[in-house]
Amino acid sequence: MKAAQNYRALYQDCTKQSAQKDSLIVLLQQQLMQLASERQTLTAVISGQQEQLINQAAQINKQQVVIEFQRQTIDGQAEKLSQQQTINQEQNTLITIQQQELDKNKKELFRLDNLRFEMATLKKWVYGIKSEKRHQPTTLNKPNTGDQLVLAMEVDSWGVCKINDRRKVPEHLRIIKSTTPKKPGGRHDFPEGLEEQITTLDAPDRPAGAKCIGHVDQRQLACDPMRWYIKVTRRLIYLAPVDEDQLNYKQLIAPLPPHPIDKCKMDISILVMLTVEKFLYHMPVWRQHERLRHYGIDLPYSTLCFPWSTAPAQHWNLYGTCC
Repeated sequence: MKAAQNYRALYQDCTKQSAQKDSLIVLLQQQLMQLASERQTLTAVISGQQEQLINQAAQINKQQVVIEFQRQTIDGQAEKLSQQQTINQEQNTLITIQQQELDKNKKELFRLDNLRFEMATLKKWVYGIKSEKRHQPTTLNKPNTGDQLVLAMEVDSWGVCKINDRRKVPEHLRIIKSTTPKKPGGRHDFPEGLEEQITTLDAPDRPAGAKCIGHVDQRQLACDPMRWYIKVTRRLIYLAPVDEDQLNYKQLIAPLPPHPIDKCKMDISILVMLTVEKFLYHMPVWRQHERLRHYGIDLPYSTLCFPWSTAPAQHWNLYGTCC
C-alpha cells in the first residue's frame, strides 16, 4: 500500500512539473514572438534610418556641389573686382593727368588772352582807333613851331546850308504826378470787414425829462483768447430689418467726417494752428509748449518736438504721435 501511495505522489508531482513546464514553454514562446516582432520593428526603423542617412548623404553631396560652384563664382567675381580696381586706378591716374593738362591749358589760355589784349592795345596805340586814326606826320608836311595848324579839306570860303526837313523839338518834358491828400491825423484806420460788438452805457443819475440827442462812439480793436473745448461727434445707431419676417437686422450708422489722420485725438483746427505757427510764423516748439500750458493744455514736449524732425513736405503726417 505504501508503494502505491508513493507512485501516486510521484505521478502527481510529475503532472505538476509537466504543467509548469508547459506554462514555461508558453511563456517562452510568447517572449520569442514578442522578440521577433520587436526585431521586425527594429529592422524597419534601422532600414528607415539608413534610407534617411542615404538621403542626407545625397543632399550633402548636392550641397557640396552647390558650394563648390558658388566658390568658383566667388573666385571669378573676386578676379573681376580686382580687374575693375586696376581699371579704376588706371582711370584715376588718367583723370589726374587730364586734370593737370586742363589746368595747364587754362593757364595758357589766360596767358593767350592777356597777350591778345596787349596786342589790341598796342595796335590801338600804333594805328589808332577807327574814328580817329593817328598818322605820323611826314617831314614834308610837318609844321614849324608856332604855325597855325589847318585841316587838309577842300571847302569853299562860304558854306551853303540847305534844310530839307524841319522838326520842332520840345523844350521840356514835364511829368505831372497826381497825389491825393492824406487824411488828417496821425492815427491809422481799422481794417475793413471786422465784426463790431456794441456796448451801450447809459448816463448815471439821468433825470426823468432828459432826451437822447445822439451818441459818442469810442472805437477800439479787441480780441478774445483761444477757446478750448471738447468736440464730440455723436453718431446715432439704428437697426433696420433685412427681410419681411424681421428676423435679421443690419446696423446703420453715419460715417465719421473726413480727417487727415485716422483715429487722431486732435481736431484739424489744432493741427492747422500748430502747423501755421511753426512754418509760417517760425515759432519754436518750446514756446508753443509754454503757450499751451498757459491755457491748461499740457501736451508732452516730445509729442510736439518729435514730428518736426521729419520732412517738412509731410505736413499732415506730422502729428502722428498725438494719435
